[in-house]
Amino acid sequence: MKRILLYLLLITSYCSLSAQNLDYYYRVKNDAGKAAKRAELFIERGKTDKNGCFKMNAKFNRNIIIVANGFNNKRTALQAEPTHRVTLTPSGLKNETKYSKFFHTEFEAPLYVVNGTYVKGFTPSNYTDDMIAQVTATKKWNKITKNIFKGTEIDDIDVTNRGVLMVQTTKEITLNTPKNKMDYTILVTDNEGKPIKDAVIYAKKGTADKSGTIAFKAKAGVPAIIVAFGYQDYSFVLSEQCDTDVTLTKKVSKDDAKISAKPRFNNGDYMEFRRWFEESTRDQLLQCRVNEGTHVKAEFIIGKSGKVITVNIIESTNPRAERIVKRTLYRSPQWTPAIQNGETKKFHYVMPVNISSL
Repeated sequence: MKRILLYLLLITSYCSLSAQNLDYYYRVKNDAGKAAKRAELFIERGKTDKNGCFKMNAKFNRNIIIVANGFNNKRTALQAEPTHRVTLTPSGLKNETKYSKFFHTEFEAPLYVVNGTYVKGFTPSNYTDDMIAQVTATKKWNKITKNIFKGTEIDDIDVTNRGVLMVQTTKEITLNTPKNKMDYTILVTDNEGKPIKDAVIYAKKGTADKSGTIAFKAKAGVPAIIVAFGYQDYSFVLSEQCDTDVTLTKKVSKDDAKISAKPRFNNGDYMEFRRWFEESTRDQLLQCRVNEGTHVKAEFIIGKSGKVITVNIIESTNPRAERIVKRTLYRSPQWTPAIQNGETKKFHYVMPVNISSL
């Protein structure tokens, strides 16, 4: 009887907790332990019906991401047109370049400067030819573009990859950038035009600050996803634990993707090597520890023979610890080298060492 009452109490507590908004504090880091300050958090808004349709009320120009099992995620931004058609591509395609037209994201679109001001989410199709007085294009940083983008969220993006379109409208035209919430209908289909049911849409909730922290309020039990350019998406469900660390993993480079077998250490993976390294250096590194902690990040290359052939210290707060890390890496037992197309290849790792955590 006591067990039943305890069980009911736990259920009641969970339900009451899940029914209210909580204060969450997420610290987002990359796989090297550094803050991912441009990570964005998205919270689930809804799912498509059997016809593959979303119906939602949201603000104009809000960033969204659409996720469905078996398909690549699709990022887009809500524009002035209330009806959209979004095509998802199956994940794991052998020839993804064939579908490159479906992969337009906010990071690939040109930067629009309208009447001398950067306008995020500007949609040229909303305006007829007689509304546009002049359009010029540039792919260079100069005094004009630097002044325009100074202090904006894209001031550190390479203009040569994006391009800037300078648009001058006629005096009578006002920009179609509604601020109020609008009713959107989004049809989600596959490459054959078939509707995808049960796809999930996420709306932008917040962006991490310079320390990699996202602070927000949401209900427990809500699915969420953290997205950062250059890193793999991180999907999870909000729990009752409101202070959480999240680590994002860098997307695999084209060169690493060609590796059919990564290096092996004592018949184990990289984590087996980490265990050997920590056991070999624990006592020495603990003697180097200072009150504020000590951090060393090293890059090392495993050669075709399986030996560590190059060690570079990328970051270091303690010269003595740096020498210990470098010396130990060079003394590493031999690895089984990486394999690509049946041949042994060089392979590099970046390894952070936080002495306070050893």
